[in-house]
Amino acid sequence: MKSSDLISVNQLTRHFGALCATDHVSLSFARNETHAIIGPNGAGKSTLINLITGDLQPDEGSVVLDQEDVTSLSVEARSLKGLARSFQITELINGFTVLQNVCLAVQGQRRRSFDFFGRADQDHELLVPARLALQQIGLEHRANDPVEHLSHGEKRQCEIAIALAQQPKVLLLDEPMAGMGEDETRQLVQLLQQLKHQLTIILVEHDMQAVFALADRISVLTAGRVLASDRPEMIRTNAVVQQAYLGGDL
Repeated sequence: MKSSDLISVNQLTRHFGALCATDHVSLSFARNETHAIIGPNGAGKSTLINLITGDLQPDEGSVVLDQEDVTSLSVEARSLKGLARSFQITELINGFTVLQNVCLAVQGQRRRSFDFFGRADQDHELLVPARLALQQIGLEHRANDPVEHLSHGEKRQCEIAIALAQQPKVLLLDEPMAGMGEDETRQLVQLLQQLKHQLTIILVEHDMQAVFALADRISVLTAGRVLASDRPEMIRTNAVVQQAYLGGDL
């Protein structure tokens, strides 16, 4: 692991029965870079993300965050050390406002007990970082709206605000463009471009236009293995990648 790397995975391997979903994967993610992970369905992308976050434990290998081996730590413990994630499927709490959703994330990150007789969105210590996160992603005008009233794209923005409110070192985005129209995708790409180089972003995404607009580096997985990992211009012209992924549609 180089000093410029914030997170690295080393020989990560995970089996599901006879299937080797992640096959001795070793990758590094530099501080404040946006690193995209691409590959066809079944390539092992989601398994790799789950191994990084702690949702899955590896059969072999390790995860190192900021010079510390976190392989044995839980999802919650890794979160407290600076890992934040958004999921393919939106995970917001209906019946709560946008601001309340973000405040609850701040409350959890600070390991404060939940006060079921009070309101998180009336606690100044929670409100300040929550509102800053909403301002950062341009959703402060929807702060008092129930999350179920948001558009699909706005829900994705809210999830990113929840992640940012936890002040992470690493932001993992799992298919953030999934289900979006062209306008919503363009808006989210613009938002992520504003976040570039402020923190390390690991992006799993099928939208190749978004990937090449955002990534500093791209790693290509196929059959659970790393096929290539390089700068976007090198990945675009890599003949082996072209043959293996999307039939030359990079």
